Amino acid sequence: MRNNFLKAAVFVVGMTFAAPLFSNAANICAEGFLNHEKTVTISSITFSQNADLHLTLNKSELKDLNKKVKELYDKKLVTGDIDSGHEFNVPELVQKLANMSIEKGGEIHEQSDRLALVSRTLDPMIKDLPLETRNLINFTFAKAMLSIEAFKDSDYVQADTIPMISKQMKYVHAGRFLTFTKSYIDHTEEYESIPVTGNGILAFKDIREIEVYNMFPVEFKGHDVRHVHYASGHPLAVGVMWASARSSVADRYALMGGLFEGVDTAQYGWERSLTSSMKSRGFDLQTAMIEIGRMPYAELRQLTAQVGAQYVVDISTQFKPSRVQQYGPQGLSGKGLDIELMDAVEEIQKGLTNKNKKYTNYDRQPPEGGATSPDDSIHY
Repeated sequence: MRNNFLKAAVFVVGMTFAAPLFSNAANICAEGFLNHEKTVTISSITFSQNADLHLTLNKSELKDLNKKVKELYDKKLVTGDIDSGHEFNVPELVQKLANMSIEKGGEIHEQSDRLALVSRTLDPMIKDLPLETRNLINFTFAKAMLSIEAFKDSDYVQADTIPMISKQMKYVHAGRFLTFTKSYIDHTEEYESIPVTGNGILAFKDIREIEVYNMFPVEFKGHDVRHVHYASGHPLAVGVMWASARSSVADRYALMGGLFEGVDTAQYGWERSLTSSMKSRGFDLQTAMIEIGRMPYAELRQLTAQVGAQYVVDISTQFKPSRVQQYGPQGLSGKGLDIELMDAVEEIQKGLTNKNKKYTNYDRQPPEGGATSPDDSIHY
């Protein structure tokens, strides 16, 4: 951060590519699903790639899942005869579990943690699926967790100004990432007009403040744009990164932001430790970011300590988003920040075409002048 038929065990079918309208898809109604409990609404967790994603568990796996859900929620997920296993629509399953978590109550991180622990239970059941499918399943869990953790409307503090906006610093909204990347690649005015010096290193709080509103600074020419370029080709990373800026779990955002620095040169020691740790576990950057998004709270705390990020978490603990004129929980679109973000995710997904490959295929280049130390070359 400046101061990514069939196996007996599991199979997935029915992935569609028709884009839903997020004003309608934002809230999946779980009424009548499984045990017919009342739906508690959370924000958007679906987009065209995961909306019709199905997961079938066999009898043994369903028994293990039921056992974990009973342990966490004091109720079974599926009742009755389970000898033939069960097929789940993944977003509906995750929505159901999120509803149950909210209804059971507890601290916010305890509510999201129940989803995290169910997701962990599914890991051995989906391990042989293609990476793309595993990422979509885990992304859906991460999005629901981040929605549970999101600041409430009442958490937004009335302020006179947002520093990055009042200082007229350059930033770009997630909905325009691909457009801005095209300007960068094609050397057109929008990117070329940014001063070389910009405003230099920015404070953690200022960066987060702008990310809350689904935007990213492009002040540090040659560095910031790499993040936008990467984001233009990785919709799942965008879906968790910008949602984490609104998470009340400080470790979640701090580690997500530090990991995102793996797009370019990781400038701080803890960021290098973090990117190195996640790479050593075999994660590509987008998968690693999804992993942070769905990581159980105890694991987040352990990772924070392991990489030496506690001082950044301490800064994040005190953070509350500002409410200034059009900048608030409603988002610039007026539809709400999470729905606005998922609209941007959908647009990025739609932009992954052969025609756009030169804009969406990110190839990170070494720092200008080459790496100055082995640590400088740690990146994804």
